[in-house]
Amino acid sequence: MHPDGERPEPDQPDLLAGVPDAVCRLDTAGRFTYLNAAAEGLLERRAEDLLGRDARDCFPGTRGSVAEERYREVLADGVPRQFAYFYEPHNRWYELRAFPDPHGLAVFFRDVDEHVRDAQQRDATVRALTDVLQALPSATVLIDRNCRILTANRAWGADAELFRAEGLEPGDVGDDYLEAMLLGLEPADHATIAAAIRRLLAEEPTDPASAATFEHDYSGRMGSETRWFRLQASRVVGSPRVVITHTDITARVRSEQALAWQAGHDDLTGLPNRSGPTCCARSATR
Repeated sequence: MHPDGERPEPDQPDLLAGVPDAVCRLDTAGRFTYLNAAAEGLLERRAEDLLGRDARDCFPGTRGSVAEERYREVLADGVPRQFAYFYEPHNRWYELRAFPDPHGLAVFFRDVDEHVRDAQQRDATVRALTDVLQALPSATVLIDRNCRILTANRAWGADAELFRAEGLEPGDVGDDYLEAMLLGLEPADHATIAAAIRRLLAEEPTDPASAATFEHDYSGRMGSETRWFRLQASRVVGSPRVVITHTDITARVRSEQALAWQAGHDDLTGLPNRSGPTCCARSATR
């Protein structure tokens, strides 16, 4: 059908009839002047029942809505708008794109309810995990499949301040976790951690008992001193995310170093008496 509400002549095919998105046109008064087949299906109304009628009368739920507001804005400034819109009578989310045209507006819209609700569920999961992570005493982050930090707890933020005091910019939410771990870390440790994290992200466990984990002890400069940490990473079951904790084990390592020194030196003279054990970084994956 033409924008004026009449069906096209045989030699004037409806070019929008086969467009997968629903398309309608509204005149400057908000009346329907065109709907393609996809729009009829999505709105569950025949074009004959809508053409020439005010869209707000046909769909009262749109009165005073964000959709009406955005349409008015497009008519006023001629700038296209794209936005998500929840239509309560249908209890569904739609994506709308409104463009100015010579007679009013051209509106493309599609049902994105499943996509939006999935995103909302993912956001709710992240919020729930964030609440748990905030309670942990160790610096902890949640990363996505692209190694981007989705959330970080207060302990991570406290450690980050030590880097900022040295004029360095630590990783924060939205940053690449592996890039953030370059600060103060030995290249060999970073390579080991990066390979393990990427391996965890590539796996898709369906059972908590089968979810792989990774542990690695490493040292790094934190402010003016060297500190030791145990990194523990595990894939979140049913989600393309990994939780990573960094537990400070500096006191334990220094105690082990002191014991190793004592085992290899005379108590009275402090001179070496034999070769003693040394501390080293350890990695473990299961």
